[in-house]
Amino acid sequence: MNKSKKEFPLKKLLKYRKYQLDKAKLEYQDQLNICRDIKNNIEKNYELKKKLEMEIYIKQSHGISVSEIISYMDYLKNLEGQIIIFNDNLKKAESMLDLKFKQLVKSLQDKKSLELQDKKFFENYKKYILKKEQKILDEINSNRFIISMRN
Repeated sequence: MNKSKKEFPLKKLLKYRKYQLDKAKLEYQDQLNICRDIKNNIEKNYELKKKLEMEIYIKQSHGISVSEIISYMDYLKNLEGQIIIFNDNLKKAESMLDLKFKQLVKSLQDKKSLELQDKKFFENYKKYILKKEQKILDEINSNRFIISMRN
């Protein structure tokens, strides 16, 4: 196998870090969407609760049976329970969101660090090649000088 281009050791690791960064971005975005959906569900339940409370108030002024009031109150308790569950889920989702954000930042820092190391490695490699070329040129010139002195 003859490679014309030198492969730097950090390239594969950089590709992997880029993959990790992209994955962390997607996971963060997914978690953000989950939080947004939970917040929307909480708002919908609050609006439905207000609407039902208004219906009960209106129906009470026109006369409503006890069984209907009990049904409405049971449904309102159910909505309040759902709101509590959604709030708990939201807290968990937000803590997971914080974790995903930290992972995203860490992935970004790792990628930047590796890019910097790769750049330094490449610069050192270029210096090494230039020194080698200079050494060869010096040898050629010294050989020319020696040959010219013989003639």
